Amino acid sequence: MKRKSTQGSTSEETPPQSTLGMSDAVEPPPEAPSLEFTSVAVEQPVAHLLLRTSGVLDENSVTTFFQRASEILLASKPKRVLVDLRESKVTLSISDMHGLVKMAASGLSGLVGRLAVVLKESDILTEKFFEPALTRRGLPTLATTDYEEALYWLSSKLRPGI
Repeated sequence: MKRKSTQGSTSEETPPQSTLGMSDAVEPPPEAPSLEFTSVAVEQPVAHLLLRTSGVLDENSVTTFFQRASEILLASKPKRVLVDLRESKVTLSISDMHGLVKMAASGLSGLVGRLAVVLKESDILTEKFFEPALTRRGLPTLATTDYEEALYWLSSKLRPGI
């Protein structure tokens, strides 16, 4: 049996093959949700800027996240910042984390007095590198899974004026 192809030439029709248990088309893997970002100025228990994300924080989105956060921080000039990543999936390698530490230290030291990062339990081990690395570079940082601990830490005195 012959049929016309879409290009106008004829071709032999091949018999249908069994597709038992298989779909006709291979579906591409689902796209990772993009990173959503919100910021809120909070006055209680201590004045701070809350940056909240949802979606995937990976090597592709981390630079955009940092740029957007920096723009907000430069405009509002908060002394204390709480970054809530509990609704995000953090998939950064150690080298990505090291790059983020460099960006944060150079861009936020002197601008922000304290930085608290709240994460899911599954992300805290990789992020614990972030806390001492930033603190050693002059930006006191706390990485925790406890939101209340982050607020308490932000509200406690580190040194006069901060």
